[in-house]
This record gives sequence, structure tokens and C-alpha cells, in this order.
Amino acid sequence: MKISKLNERHYTQMREYIVSIPGVENGLPLIKGTRLPVSFVLKQFSLGWNINEIVERYPEIDIRLLGKIVTAVSDDISADIYAHEKTYHPRNSYNRRQSNTSL
Repeated sequence: MKISKLNERHYTQMREYIVSIPGVENGLPLIKGTRLPVSFVLKQFSLGWNINEIVERYPEIDIRLLGKIVTAVSDDISADIYAHEKTYHPRNSYNRRQSNTSL
């Protein structure tokens, strides 16, 4: 799969603070400098923790680094949603043609 220049730059930046090491935590993406999977730390937000509580509980995580990770994940989700809506939005001409043929 080809990665656009924007995505390539984004993934290069993410590698500064998210790593995956074979044999460590089953190769899950980890917060750089820790053995904490990104998914585990993000799950803490869904459980109602705030950023200060996470850093207090896991002092090996730098608060600025955690902020960058949250921003990167948020940007990825937003980009995926935008791409999906742009392709599959009901106002998309392909979808209009499909709905006209069923009349």
C-alpha cells in the first residue's frame, strides 16, 4: 500500500514516541522508553482517568509525550473518518446514482 507524503511524515513523527519491539508485549505499539502499550494507556482515558492521573500512576511516561500520542491518535481517527465520509457520504455522486436506479 502506498503512503501519501503527509501520512509518511506523520508516521515518521509518530516513531519518535511510539515503538514496536518484537518479543516485548507481543509486539504491540509501546510508548517509547516504557513497556506500556499505547492501547493500554489510551484505555485509561476511556475508564475516566485524566492525563495527570495517568502520569501520576505511570511516572515513566512524560506528560508531553503522552500529549503527543493522544494528538497523533486523534489525528489518525479524524483522518480515517474524513476519508470514509468523503468516499461513502450519501451526497457522493456514486451513491446518488445507486439510489436513482432503485426508484
